[in-house]
Amino acid sequence: MERTTTNKVSWLHPRSGHWHQIDFIIIRRSHINSVKSTRSYHSADCNTDHLLVLAKTKITPKRLLRAKLPSKLKINATQR
Repeated sequence: MERTTTNKVSWLHPRSGHWHQIDFIIIRRSHINSVKSTRSYHSADCNTDHLLVLAKTKITPKRLLRAKLPSKLKINATQR
């Protein structure tokens, strides 16, 4: 699904009126597959000439390795 260019740009040049993409999301290359979507929002009230850039990511928690607890000893009560 192709997005319109208004969702990709983040700054309007004051004199020329051209939109530019100058704000980026920085992420490590190993986590690039966790980014699901990015876009800019025109309606954000940020008091600046830039737009709000938002990225949606999928976070997977790191598995913790836990030590196995020692099992209780089984007592054979049938023997005398």
